[in-house]
Amino acid sequence: MRCARADDAGELPIDVIDAVARAPDDARAYSRARLREFNVSTVTRHANGSMARREYGPARGFYALALETLAVRDGEDGRGSGRGRRRIELRLGLGDAALGCGDANAARGAYAAAMRETGMFEKKRAVVTDREEDGEGSGGVRDEWNECEETYEDGGDERDASDARARTIADYVVKCNSGEVKSMIRGVIDAEMMYRMGRAFQLAGRPRRSLLANKVALLLQPDGPAERSATQIHLSCAEASLAFGDAETALHYFRMVMLKAEEASLSTGDVFCNLATCYRAMGLHDEEARAMNAVCTNSKHRPMRITNMIKTIMYRLSQDKDTAKAIHELESLNEMKETAEGLYSLGRVLLLARDYNAADDALMRACELDPASPKVWLEIGTLYLKGFNVPATAAKAFGRAKELSLVLMEQEEDSYQAESGYGGADENRTKFNDRTEISDARTRAVIGRGDCFEELGQPSKALREWEEVPETAAIQIRKMRIVVWAVVLVQRNFREYKKRIANEISNGVRRPVLAPSSRVVNPKPVKKKYDSLSRMLTKKDPRKTEVPAIDLLKGFTIGNALSAVPKKKKPNNFFGFFNSPGKSSKKK
Repeated sequence: MRCARADDAGELPIDVIDAVARAPDDARAYSRARLREFNVSTVTRHANGSMARREYGPARGFYALALETLAVRDGEDGRGSGRGRRRIELRLGLGDAALGCGDANAARGAYAAAMRETGMFEKKRAVVTDREEDGEGSGGVRDEWNECEETYEDGGDERDASDARARTIADYVVKCNSGEVKSMIRGVIDAEMMYRMGRAFQLAGRPRRSLLANKVALLLQPDGPAERSATQIHLSCAEASLAFGDAETALHYFRMVMLKAEEASLSTGDVFCNLATCYRAMGLHDEEARAMNAVCTNSKHRPMRITNMIKTIMYRLSQDKDTAKAIHELESLNEMKETAEGLYSLGRVLLLARDYNAADDALMRACELDPASPKVWLEIGTLYLKGFNVPATAAKAFGRAKELSLVLMEQEEDSYQAESGYGGADENRTKFNDRTEISDARTRAVIGRGDCFEELGQPSKALREWEEVPETAAIQIRKMRIVVWAVVLVQRNFREYKKRIANEISNGVRRPVLAPSSRVVNPKPVKKKYDSLSRMLTKKDPRKTEVPAIDLLKGFTIGNALSAVPKKKKPNNFFGFFNSPGKSSKKK
């Protein structure tokens, strides 16, 4: 029989409470022997109390400690469905606490672990490392359900976020809460929890999973969560859809946001800017221009968000080419609130206006606010190459832009979109709409770096850089320019060499070297065996009389053994008077 402990019905030891309050991450550092001394209900009560007081750090530590305690305790804490329900509740609480601390990655892992156990997400085995017990030998590997916070892996984004799947999950949640199926999770998952999951998945770079959770929540509670309106949820769905490239779905949700834009702290101008982004992704450039013109020409549709104000200014600049007006508007905007995106746009316009010193100041301040932006480093490289004509510094800036672009391209799918929406940490930073823009930025950085090497007189490095990008007309022109210049240099050096040799010979420094006299050789012409036209044998020089082959056999017998080549007949004398006797001159 198990011995009773003083802390089973009482409080946690004071040292444990103080340790978790000071350093919540140390809650997972206790040994298994010490964890067996704790009571799961007591630790859970402390965690719930901290959450009620909005002390998210201690609450996170207590929830993690409760999960560890539940994993190592014996049968006294219950097994089967009761233990599974408690584990789900603790994981959901840990996700809420991590989300309150601003750690969206930890929140998404805890939420995903809970949803896997409920059967709503696909299960994935978690890898748990060994941990030694203090004074009790080495610990074994726990099973897949006994996960601690650092082993949570959400398994990546969802593959399917369709309306049909969202409706299936919503029906399953309704049946679970009514007790028809899987009564162990009755009342655990509701619309408010799904809304919180959607927010965490969006901040953690899981747009499909965020969209799926928000769709389920809207089906369960169409009016939206208690702390947020339904328009805000529609905005989250639109941003998530746009993040993974579903512009049509994003357009549908943005049109729903347009009906009550003020509930999402937006103006109709902000929504028009988002509609223009969707139209551009869909290739509808006429619709994009119509949406942006509505923002630029109608004072009722002025945007409220700084990022959309900047977008409107840059679009107006592309239409009327008025750099002075754009500079004035961007300077006023940066005086109101200095952002990396605003300073970057100001630097671009100043570079177009050839005010290089002011552009340098704006881009440097933008780099301080957003040092990991390939766009900022790309403009700095362009400024120092074409403005200040300092190719060495420009090459370093282009190299930095190239490295950062590669980092973004190698990141997990859509993770660079995390917190890029309204109210996120990256709202006012320079960002890309999709991966195509990242690839274009890398290509520009590689081309600019090659131009710098060409200016520095290092054509080999320039050619190596240009080999990394597709062979376009611009690249071919650059390569041909280097090849032509190399030919000109070779010719120039050869002329200088000949001139130097001639001067040395004329001054007596070098003796002229005469070329050896060439012998006149009359090579024997090659005989053509066949004529190319008639394919007949060519005429040969006859050594004797040319006789056809059939005439060689005339009069030939074994008896007379005449010669194969008949001898020439002597000409007859006049009238045959001098012929030999006995021979007639008449032809037989």
